[in-house]
Amino acid sequence: MTTKLITGDLSAATNLQKQADFAALLASTAYVVDSGTANTIVVSVAGATYTAGSYLIIKVATTNTGITTINLNALGTKGLKKITNTGIVDLSAGDISAGAVIFCVYDGTQYITDVGLASHLADTAPHGATALATANKIALRDANGNVVSALPVTNGMNPNLLFNPTWALGSVGWTGIGSNGFSVEFSKEGAQLKNTTSPTATVQVDTLNNWVPANSDRTYTLSAEMYAVGVTAGSIGVQWFAFDSAKAAISGGVLYAVNGQDWTKYSLTFTTPANTAYLQVACIVNANTTNTSVAWQKVKLEYGSVATTYSDDNTLNTIQYGDVLPLAQVLSGGNKVQSGVGPNMTVATAGTAVTAVVTFPVAFPGATTPNIYGFLAGTYADAGYINLKVIAGSPTGFTFQLNSYVAQTVGTYWLAIGT
Repeated sequence: MTTKLITGDLSAATNLQKQADFAALLASTAYVVDSGTANTIVVSVAGATYTAGSYLIIKVATTNTGITTINLNALGTKGLKKITNTGIVDLSAGDISAGAVIFCVYDGTQYITDVGLASHLADTAPHGATALATANKIALRDANGNVVSALPVTNGMNPNLLFNPTWALGSVGWTGIGSNGFSVEFSKEGAQLKNTTSPTATVQVDTLNNWVPANSDRTYTLSAEMYAVGVTAGSIGVQWFAFDSAKAAISGGVLYAVNGQDWTKYSLTFTTPANTAYLQVACIVNANTTNTSVAWQKVKLEYGSVATTYSDDNTLNTIQYGDVLPLAQVLSGGNKVQSGVGPNMTVATAGTAVTAVVTFPVAFPGATTPNIYGFLAGTYADAGYINLKVIAGSPTGFTFQLNSYVAQTVGTYWLAIGT
C-alpha cells in the first residue's frame, strides 16, 4: 500500500483535511481489470481520482502497439510511461501484452510503470524462475508470492540465481560446512567460506536445496572472489554441475583461482548441455593441494556471458516469503531461535587466538546442532585483521574463537537458529 507521510500542523481542521487527503489516496489505489482497447487502458475504481502517489495494479486487456494512456473513471486520459536506464519514456509496441499484470504509480501528471513486458510472465516455477529465465527481469510479487510485475535489469546487474552465495546466513543452503576443514567466518570484510586443509582427495562444499532451474543450450556466467595466498601446490575453485530432470549429473566445469593470489574476482562463461534441467555450484579444494588458508566470497551464477555486479536477489526474495525460517517453526516450542550477549574476549598477545564457551539458555531439541552465528559488539581496533568464528557447536552450546592482529578486549553476541 502506498501512503503519504502526514506531518506539520495537527490542529483539528488541518488534521481533518489530512485525513481526507489520505482517504482520497487510498481510494485511488486498487487492483483493476482493463476494459479498454489497444493503447487506451480504461479502468474504474469507486470514488477514485487522479491523486499523486496512488497506484494501480492493472490486468491489461490488449497488447499495446505504441504510446499508451490510462483513463480512470472517465476523468480523461493520462499518459502511461516506463522507466528505462535513460529516463522516463513513452511505451513502445509490445511493452505490455494482453493478460499481463502491471504496476503503475501516478506522479501528479502521468502514470509510471516499472516494466515493459514483451510477453506475459508465466510463473510456472517456484519464485518465477521460468519468468526470470525468459525475460531477464527481477520479479515484483504480491503478499502471496505471485508475480504481479517485473523490473528490467537496466543498471548492469543481472539477478544472482544462487541462495546465500556469500554465507551471510552461515551454512544455510549449503552442505559440507563443518567438515573437511570448511567453516564460515565473520569479519569486518563480511562473511567468508574458509578452508585450511591439505587434502589427499578432493573436498568440497555443495549448494543444498538450491537446485537452480536451468535450460539446455543456454549461456551462463559463474563468478566468485577467491583468496588463494595459502595455496602453493594443487588448486582451489568453484565448480558448476548440470543435471537432467531426474537430477542425474550430466557434466560440469571448474572456475579456478590463481595460486598465491590475494582476493581476486574470477569468472567463467559456459553453455549448458542438452537435457539440462538444473544447475548446482560447489566450492572445492582439489586433491593433493598444499593449503594453509583459502577463502571464497560473493559467488554468483547469472544469465549471459558477462560477470556483472554481485547481488543477493534470490536470497532476499526467498527470505521475504519465509522459506528460510517459516513463522510456525520460529514460534513453535519457544526455543527454535535464541540469541544473547556473549563473553568479552581478550587477546593478550597480538596475532594469537583465544576461545570461550557459550551455553544456550535452553537446549535445542534433538541431536541436531542449530545454525550458530557470532558477531563482534561495540568498538574494537580492526587494524590488520580481526576475526570471530564458531569452531564447535552442539544442541547445548558452542565455542567462540577470536583472532586479532591487535592485543585488545572485544565484546561478542550470538544468534542460534534451530533446524
